[in-house]
Order: sequence, then structure tokens, then C-alpha cells
Amino acid sequence: MTALRHSLMAFGLLGVMGLTACGGGGSGGDNPEEVQSVSVTGVAVKGPLAQASVAVYRLDVNASDLKGALIAEGQTADTSFIDSLSITPDLAGQVLLVEFSSSTSTTDINTGVTPLIRRFKTVIDADTVLSGGSVYASPLTSLAVSLAQLQADTASPYAGNGDGIISAAEFDSALDIAVQQVLSTLGFGWKTSADLLNTPPLVTSEAASDDELQQVLLCRQAIESVTVVANDIATQLLAGNATAEQVFDVLALDLTNGIIDGRSSSGAIELFSSVSSDDLQAVVEEDVSSKLIPGTNVTVGNVEALLVSETATTLVTQSTTPLSDGTVSSEPEAANAEADIDGDGVADSEDAFPQDATETTDSDSDGVGDNSDAFPHDSTETIDSDSDGLGDNSDPYPNSVDGDADGIDDPLDNCPTLANADQADDDQNGTGDACEPSSGGSWDNFNWDEANWQ
Repeated sequence: MTALRHSLMAFGLLGVMGLTACGGGGSGGDNPEEVQSVSVTGVAVKGPLAQASVAVYRLDVNASDLKGALIAEGQTADTSFIDSLSITPDLAGQVLLVEFSSSTSTTDINTGVTPLIRRFKTVIDADTVLSGGSVYASPLTSLAVSLAQLQADTASPYAGNGDGIISAAEFDSALDIAVQQVLSTLGFGWKTSADLLNTPPLVTSEAASDDELQQVLLCRQAIESVTVVANDIATQLLAGNATAEQVFDVLALDLTNGIIDGRSSSGAIELFSSVSSDDLQAVVEEDVSSKLIPGTNVTVGNVEALLVSETATTLVTQSTTPLSDGTVSSEPEAANAEADIDGDGVADSEDAFPQDATETTDSDSDGVGDNSDAFPHDSTETIDSDSDGLGDNSDPYPNSVDGDADGIDDPLDNCPTLANADQADDDQNGTGDACEPSSGGSWDNFNWDEANWQ
């Protein structure tokens, strides 16, 4: 999976921990080396979570919760970073599901209270962790993972075969597409090409350049924005009859039809049954820049200040000056209720080529978009190599305008395969005499047709 293969390296607060030891005394070498373990580093953010539980599982794409065997458990420290959690090298080649969950003692370090959304998950290659990469989970990674599971076995824009079983390859492909759909709807200006699963959602020691800090900012801005939207749907549109977490938990289901409209690909979503699609979409697409991040006095449009201030708790010493002086800045864009992963202005649900920004329509359903189809209304033809108006499939000389070299271009030639400059057609049937032996051609081994014998 593309998004998982390009992880940033660990940010230095917790590193690789090689535990090799030989027990006993004597000359040594008689006791086997203990298996090396590698620290799992990372953080969960909707505001960074302190004292949250962390569990690592083998990914099981056909389990209802994606959880295979439990590998390790740990927690996040007061700094919000994972503490005392490790995996062993025998997991190389495996894909892991990492879940962060809140308890009564878990706090968002910016608010001091339990976060509005209390459970986050992400998927990461074990090889990434073993090589020093970090785990980053957030509402957006949770949404992408859930959407990938729901859509992995479905067709366009996904690549499933619809057999009711999710293969590793189907999930792998689906996660890439799900990330793009999440970012095209709830990215709030973060590009669909962004590395959602591996971008730190807070300042780390590895986010040193302005470009890296910009990605951190865009990631965090989207996280805080989607939380504001979920909270507004719960408190305003649903009048407090649902929590922000309950709203967030059905967003992936809502996106299965490519549109946040209160419906999934299989029908209406019960939680949104009391509201109209228009009202729901109006809240989703509202301008969040001036809204306060719940529990803080910081607006979504000033996430930079939040990223700077929380370093006092995370203890990250990386310079935040570019965020403070405006060198690195961003204003959130409005969300989009309709997914458009190729950014061509046509929603995925209406786009015949949702992953190709150059094509949107296939009028003749031949698999070739109208923009590149020389015959967009003829399913038997797509190419005209010699630009003579005849499709290559039916053109006897697809690479020559006048294949028989009789001075008559093929589209106008009543016998394009035999030279007949006079274009004689005695029976006026549209086919030149040269191509109708019974109308003047000579009988020989090449044109003998018993049906014409009289």
C-alpha cells in the first residue's frame, strides 16, 4: 500500500531499543541471544492524547474489527507519545493495526479533559516500525481505515471483485483510495496526494523543514476541522441527541456512496434520519476557520498557535518559529460533501474515470474516455491512426489514408483495398466494381465464389 511504504522516521523521543543479552557466566556464547525488540513510537491526536491505551494487532482484513492476533499493549505518556511498547523482528512483512483508546484517565493535553472522539486506529507496515518509523493515528486515519474495509470488495473507484471476501490486495488498494476520498471531502484543503497515514499531526523533531512543518499544519488543521464539524452536527443539527463520536463513527458508512448525504451505498443511515441531506451537507461544508476548537480558545484558523503551545507538554524542542512568525501558515478551506479524488470537478459517483482527471465520460461504454476516444459514440472503435475518419478496427489500411494508392482516400473510396481510380460501380450499390468480381472482375483462384456462378 503506497501510503504505508513511505513513513517518516521516528522523531527521536523514543528510538530503537536493541535488547541483546547473554545470560550466565563462564566464557559466554553458550546461551542464545535474546530476541531483539524495537520500540513502537508515535502518538494519537485529536489534541495529543496522554495516558491512552495502545494495542498492536496483526491486521485481519476479514475480521469485523480488523483485529487479528494481539501482539503488544502499552500506553501513551503524559507527553502524549507512546511509552514502553515494542515489537519483535519476526513481524517483518506483516501489516499491523494499531488502536489507541481513551479511559477516564486519558486527556487531550490541550484541554485537560477526555477527547470528544476517544478511539483512533491506523494501519502500518511492521517493516516501517522496525526501521524506525512512527505510528500516527487520528480521526482521519480512523475514517480512512474504516472506509477501506467497507469498500475493499466493491467496484469503481475501488478494485474489489464483489465476491464477499476481502483479499489482502483488495484492502491494500482500497486503503490508498479511501485516503484520497477522505482527503477530497474532509481534508479542508489538504491535497489528496498527501501522506495521511504517515504525516505527524504535531510538531516532532523530524519535522525540521518548512515544507515538513506545512504538512504537519495541514494534517492537524484537517483533524481539528473534522472534529468541529462532527461536534456541530451532533450539538446543532441533531440537537444534542447524539455525540460527536457517534456522528464520526457513521461518516465512513456515509461516504460509501461517495457523498456525505445521510445515506450509505445500501440506504438511509438511522442516525441522520431526522435531518435532510441538504441540512447535513450545509454543516459539513460550513466555514470552520473562525470556529473554536472544542475545549480551547483557539480557532481552527489558528491551529499554528496550538501546535506551538503544546510543545511545552510534548517536550519537543524542534523550532516552531516558522509557525509563530507566519512563514508556515494555512487557512482551512471548506469541506466537500462529494468525493472527487482526481480533482476534476466531477464527483466520484458521477465520474466514469474517478482516478483520471483528464476523463469523466464514456458515452459508448467501451472503457475509453470520450476525450481520448476517436469514436466516442462507437463502442467498436477507439483509434484512428491515420486520421482518415475510419477506425483502425474497420480500416483495411489503418496507417494509410489511401491504402491502395489509387488517389482516392479510403473513406471516399468505394473499393479501398484495390486500386480503382475510376471508381466504377455498375450496379450503383456503393461498392466499386473492382471489389465485386461478378460485376466485371475476372474469375480466378482469388475471386471465385460458387454462389455467383450462373
